[in-house]
Amino acid sequence: MASLVLADYDFFKRIDEYIKNEQEAEKAFLPVETSEACNSFKDDSNFLKITNPEIICKKFKNLFNTLSSFKRNLQISPHYDNDCRFINYWLNDKLRNDSTNDTNYVKKFYVKLQEDNEFDKEKLLNNKIYDINYGELKNLRVLYNLYDNLYKIIAIMGDEPVSKSYTCAYYTYTCIEEYKEAKIFCNDESSTFCKALDEFRDSYLTIPQNPKGDRGCNLSTSGKLPEEDEISLYRSLVLGGKRPWTKDKIRKLIKGGSNKNEWENQLIHSDIEKKKVHLDKDRYNIEYHSS
Repeated sequence: MASLVLADYDFFKRIDEYIKNEQEAEKAFLPVETSEACNSFKDDSNFLKITNPEIICKKFKNLFNTLSSFKRNLQISPHYDNDCRFINYWLNDKLRNDSTNDTNYVKKFYVKLQEDNEFDKEKLLNNKIYDINYGELKNLRVLYNLYDNLYKIIAIMGDEPVSKSYTCAYYTYTCIEEYKEAKIFCNDESSTFCKALDEFRDSYLTIPQNPKGDRGCNLSTSGKLPEEDEISLYRSLVLGGKRPWTKDKIRKLIKGGSNKNEWENQLIHSDIEKKKVHLDKDRYNIEYHSS
């Protein structure tokens, strides 16, 4: 599997449109003949670990039919490459998790999809559907969740309906917690994922303000993204200890992060522990010199 490059993240620039496409594909399993062609997935031994593979097949075909370049059979469309990237991400996301992380799931699924001669007659998806490296797939999921929450915040600020009736403060809180967790491990700012996170940050910082008020989003107070110095302190604590931190422990640290003194004290204690270890090593590695 080839590593993703920054261009592979470009579909996030239109993620608000893709989220709408996805919602549209979820609504109904049409046309009927396409749905019937998916039924064979239920009995295929390759997909026994997948829950309702026939439904994933139906939704995939519906999603394909909603995306602009596929709808018009236009490989020359400016959106074609990003449409391909998004639908490939979508299929990887639906088929693969920690218990079903066979590196060939997506490839096998797409080979079977091609048995339907009525699907993608123009072969627009040829060489565009593949298994994404699992670590990079998890990064894409993080970004998808961040942007999904971002556009819910924008919708609330603009008095538009949102699919789930949570408060805006809930979405800003979720964004901040997930952003912090992702940024902690971005100690190489030149990496593709870290650059993509920076692009998300830029999008978050340009949320259009509503002249009628904040709508409870708290963008100037608790809804602000953390600054780099705060992230650096978290990173020093998490990556500088003797033992690797579990995700649960990191989340507890982040959730308690409002008490800045508390986690700065943890950082100090961590540094003291490391110095003790070095002193112990020095103590037991003193060379003997005869007089």
